[in-house]
Amino acid sequence: MIASLPVELANPLERFRHELPGLIAEHEGEWAAVSKTHVLRIGPSQEELYAWCLHDLKLCKGDFTVRFIDDYEIAEAKTEADKIDDG
Repeated sequence: MIASLPVELANPLERFRHELPGLIAEHEGEWAAVSKTHVLRIGPSQEELYAWCLHDLKLCKGDFTVRFIDDYEIAEAKTEADKIDDG
C-alpha cells in the first residue's frame, strides 16, 4: 500500500481547522503549530511553539500558525463560512 502525501491547503489556518476535530479529541486545551500540509507540533504554550517554528525550523511567519485547540475555532470557522454564503 502506498501512503498518500498530505494535501496542501490554502493556508495554515485552513489546515488547522481541517485537523481540529481530531486535535480536540486528543489535545484540547493545548497549542498546535500547523503548516499548510500538516500539524508540526503540539505544545503547552504559544510562545514555545512560535520559537520552535521560527528558530529551530527556520520557518517564516506566513508558513505556519500557532492556535489554541478548543471548540471556539469550530464556531469561528462556521461564522466565517456563513458570512461567505450570505455574500
